Amino acid sequence: MNINRILTTVVVFVAITLWCIHLSGTQTGSLEQAREVSRLAQKHMESGQWSKAEKVLIGALGTTLPGPNAKKIRGILYFSLAYLYKKASEQYAVGNDPFASQSGSTTVNMIPSMTEHYLEKAAQFYNKALNELPGNLQVMKNYALTLRKQNKWQQAIQMLEKSAEIDGKNNYPYFIEIGDIYLENNKFQQALKFYDNAYRLNPADETAPERVIDVYRLLKPNRLKHLFPFCKQLVKINQTRLAKEGFELIINGLYRSDNTIAEDALLNWTELCTKQGWITVNDLNSLPDKNKWSSPAIKELRNVLENYKTLPLQGWWTESQIKRHVISAVMKLIGIHFVVNGKYGEAVDIYRTILDIAPESYMYSWGELSGKPVVIIDTVAELAKLYHKYPQLDPQGTHFRKLTRLLYRGKGLAYQQENLFAIQKFHTVLGLIYAERNQWTSEWAPGNAIFQLRHALDVAQKRARVEKKDFQPLPHLHRLLADGYLLVEKVNLARIEYMEAMKGYLDIDSLDNAAKTYDRLEPLLENAPDTEVQKAVALNKILLVRLSISQWSREDIEQKSKMDYENAAFFGWVKDNAFKSKQHSFINRQCFKALADAGTIAIQVGEPAAASHFYHVAYGVINKEDVLASMNDVSRLSKITSVLSESPDWGKKQVFVVTDFDLKANPSYKDGKIWSLMATEQLGCSMQVGITQTFAKEIK
Repeated sequence: MNINRILTTVVVFVAITLWCIHLSGTQTGSLEQAREVSRLAQKHMESGQWSKAEKVLIGALGTTLPGPNAKKIRGILYFSLAYLYKKASEQYAVGNDPFASQSGSTTVNMIPSMTEHYLEKAAQFYNKALNELPGNLQVMKNYALTLRKQNKWQQAIQMLEKSAEIDGKNNYPYFIEIGDIYLENNKFQQALKFYDNAYRLNPADETAPERVIDVYRLLKPNRLKHLFPFCKQLVKINQTRLAKEGFELIINGLYRSDNTIAEDALLNWTELCTKQGWITVNDLNSLPDKNKWSSPAIKELRNVLENYKTLPLQGWWTESQIKRHVISAVMKLIGIHFVVNGKYGEAVDIYRTILDIAPESYMYSWGELSGKPVVIIDTVAELAKLYHKYPQLDPQGTHFRKLTRLLYRGKGLAYQQENLFAIQKFHTVLGLIYAERNQWTSEWAPGNAIFQLRHALDVAQKRARVEKKDFQPLPHLHRLLADGYLLVEKVNLARIEYMEAMKGYLDIDSLDNAAKTYDRLEPLLENAPDTEVQKAVALNKILLVRLSISQWSREDIEQKSKMDYENAAFFGWVKDNAFKSKQHSFINRQCFKALADAGTIAIQVGEPAAASHFYHVAYGVINKEDVLASMNDVSRLSKITSVLSESPDWGKKQVFVVTDFDLKANPSYKDGKIWSLMATEQLGCSMQVGITQTFAKEIK
């Protein structure tokens, strides 16, 4: 007899014998032995010995003894056998019958369709496993997948619906799977229903909305109008790419039959392009050909992108304020392109055109423009920069004076309307303009950077109180104001603003800028009050620790993970007296960032136990707070939940990012922990100074 066959027989005999011996032991040992046999079968499969895997499992089933755990043992073995046959069907489907060349198999060697044969055996054993382990989600899910492959899609759906009912809160993957099955069988309405349910459970994930758009691609064009409100929802949760795809589908499907909806979709599509930061004439290639769609909307847009001067002041894009806003945003991007390429005269021309077209700033206080970037203010800021840097563009200064009058008039209207958002923006833009011109003092009180920046920061704090929004760090403005105070020799005020800037940079994870700010602050501490010195030293200590974490070695990780965080041994600044009690949230945010980053480094150096320790403590710290400082913190939370999900005491927790729109639409989100994301200011060409309230959510 061949020596390999002898060894195979011995291995199988030993495995079955050990199985019988262990069954006579403890209940735990019996269950563990079932798992051992399953693992042994898995190894045989991986080494290509499928018949041996089958024999091990069937032999173990034949020797199972009665007992308290007998049903669980049989369930494990049935499940393993079902999995074996399911994988065999997949192998056969790609032209490889894993049992064909192996003697001794209990399967039929040659039948018309081995794929169906293996699937039928898989379904048979999944059903047996489910009888032994009723309600087991792993068995039910695999059984449903097998039924789906057998084209028994109604039974597969029933199995998935039961699974979703048992699972409770984690229904998202089941709804996606059910929707996919309906879609495969051309049941489009039912597919949309389940994709929509999945989307509402987790709006941040792209899978469900992608599927919704895929369904509409298969429907008749007259159904596309129903996709429009869904795309608008995607815009609200910043699913920009998918929203654009949806609007493109609507335009291409309806431009012949429903021009009004197609034009409205074009308006929304164009606005999304401006949010993404650029639009060119080439982007129009995804839309109907210019010779096929005669709408003035597409013709005028094409003309603007090819030659901005051809935009008619009385045309489709100037018929309403929202259209004026969008086309002005398009032209602003073109102006920025000119500036980048050194075409300053062309940039000035297009910016001046925007001033004639864009809605007035006060119109952004309500209605369809509410919450959108105020294009006219951004344009004024860009023009002011150009006039300052290139005096030849405004040799007499008349255009600049016109711009400042425009800003002050808008600011006055904002104060009359008590529009804090607009007031803050006007002060910010004026402060930046004056700072760039090095105008820190003036005979007229408002005519300088210090006055405007101070008021911008004060209004930001007032907004936090009145609107009950989380405060904006605004470190750039604090540092700019500190520079101004230093120039006018108000050292005491400069120190305070530099420390506020450091806190802001630490919150938004801009550690390099925090370090540069401390370099400016340090020389000012020589004659400072002790309390301010202590606070500055503590801020620098936070900065140095956070900077050092990325350089920690494996030995550092081992040492730090053994320290008692509560006794401040890990971070000397945890209970630093330099910070008042109201600033304890700032300390907790910094602890969370540092501990989470330490956990990530621990994983990188191969210390999973230390990582788990750091992540547990980090989560405990941030769970005391209601605010996250940046999107980086959302990523940190996601890493924590991903790593700790394997911990038995952690449970099912996932982090999603949702908007306040989703919270209103889906009250169930409030069942978990919600952190509001700290508002931040986007500076640069657009200089958007507003709050977009988003949330990181922990689903339990």
